[in-house]
Amino acid sequence: MNNEIQNNQVSEDTSIIPATPTDYVLPKDQQMMTQKIQTVNPDTPVQPVQDIPAPPPAPSVEQNIPAPPSAPSTDEQNAVGTINTTTVAPPTMDLSHVDLNANANAQSLDLTMQSGAKEGLTMTGKTKPKKKAKLVPIIVIVILVLGLIGGGIYFYMSQFKTYEKRIDAVVDKAFSSLNNTTNYKINSGSGNYTFSYNSSTNEEQLIIETKGKYAYDLPSKQVNLISNFTRYNNNQELLPSELNTEVYLKNNDAYLLLSNFNDNYVYTEVNNSYNTIKDVESRFNDPEELLVFKVTNTLFDSGLDELSKNYDTYITNISKNENVDYKTLINGIKAATKSALKSAPITQSLEGTTNVVTIDVKSVNTQKKMGKTFIETLHNNKKAFEQLVIITGIEDDKLYKQYLDNIENKEYKELKNNIIIKSNMFKSTLISLVIPFNFGDEARTIVVTPVGTGYKFVVKNSSKELANIKYSKATSKTSTTETKTYKAEGIIYNESTVTNLTIDLEVVKDVNPNKDNFPITKDSVDYKVLTVDNYNATAAKIEAFGNLGVLFKSHYKGAQTPIEGELNEVP
Repeated sequence: MNNEIQNNQVSEDTSIIPATPTDYVLPKDQQMMTQKIQTVNPDTPVQPVQDIPAPPPAPSVEQNIPAPPSAPSTDEQNAVGTINTTTVAPPTMDLSHVDLNANANAQSLDLTMQSGAKEGLTMTGKTKPKKKAKLVPIIVIVILVLGLIGGGIYFYMSQFKTYEKRIDAVVDKAFSSLNNTTNYKINSGSGNYTFSYNSSTNEEQLIIETKGKYAYDLPSKQVNLISNFTRYNNNQELLPSELNTEVYLKNNDAYLLLSNFNDNYVYTEVNNSYNTIKDVESRFNDPEELLVFKVTNTLFDSGLDELSKNYDTYITNISKNENVDYKTLINGIKAATKSALKSAPITQSLEGTTNVVTIDVKSVNTQKKMGKTFIETLHNNKKAFEQLVIITGIEDDKLYKQYLDNIENKEYKELKNNIIIKSNMFKSTLISLVIPFNFGDEARTIVVTPVGTGYKFVVKNSSKELANIKYSKATSKTSTTETKTYKAEGIIYNESTVTNLTIDLEVVKDVNPNKDNFPITKDSVDYKVLTVDNYNATAAKIEAFGNLGVLFKSHYKGAQTPIEGELNEVP
């Protein structure tokens, strides 16, 4: 590289930075002004420029000014004294130590360097249009973001405040299996089923497997249930062959057929069935050790006794009024349930992204208020309450007062926990539901959590988990049947014992109910007239029936003639 430059003998010393002139002109500006002057009069010499002119208009095609070249080489950068009106190589200037504000009259500098030094070092007093264009999409984006945030806040606040929607969603979910209820399906039906039960601990095992048929026609006052037990294992296999049973309700009578041991049905009045079972139970030692009495006693304790005593009234009213609107009744009960829950003190809170609705049901007064609200809401729904009047046969006002009296006179206990509904923040999707209850003197809760097509039920007391059961349901249909499959499995903790439990039930319902699945009972025998010989003959057949007969014989005390007066007494 040459150290001397033609026309000016200036030694190269990059450490020396020239002082900024009072009104400086950069090479590129000088180039543009020179071109303008030469275009007007090429022979006129270039005069020094004191003021920086406005940017020249775009050159015409005839000027033939080529586009700026690519970044110059080092040798080209040294030829700063040579000005070529056709090609100017922009110099590389280090202005890091230059005070651009040293001259009060100096214009602001635009030091933006374009890719490949295409534009070089330029100066302008105005904002480039490109920067204005960039502001438009930025403003639009900001507006959109603020709009989304504002809309989200509004949507969340509206959902957060309306706890009613969250309660409604839970109740609707609980009643969802009844959404397709029709009067026809409730009044009559038929089909078949299979059932299996398996529970086991380290010491005991119980397995029951059965299949059968069912049919009901409420207007004609008939209900029939056939159960064929194919397996019964209570720590040992008890059945040598299939055990067949049938329970049939017709009019006001309940019929029982044990076809393995008797040829005829034995019957008793439905509203006297509780006393009949107790009479049979009295003929055994330690009857609670026998599964049949465990099951019947549990059913009666759960309300079957009250239902059986009023069966005649219910079935008569249903049979006389085939047009009971069950769907309207169910919807009325659903609406009353919602109102009852909303009548209690309610608070809301947040746990992360979870909305928590707490319904305070601890006090007795609140529980009574909820019960009354339920009855009052149902009564105000005239169409729904009318269906209860039809079923019970009791006048509107009398039935309403009876329900309110039951609520007022019911024995309530303080609860130690509240109903808690946890749902998705922006939706009402259920995450979990906590239901408190008392078991004797112990406070317990059931935590219900949706899992797949079903739920998980966890029972707890104040210190530990007592049960953990998963429940699921599936439905399939054909042109002639509808099949529903139910499954429950899990663990039950009882003191130091852990029980594994599995229950499977498949119910197949006929699309067109079969009304021919009802037996002929003309040769049936009244339970009250059974003799000692009848008992002994039946007992002898049962005792010969494998291990089940051995178990029966070890508990059976002997035949007794039932006393009619004792059977008619209500315990």
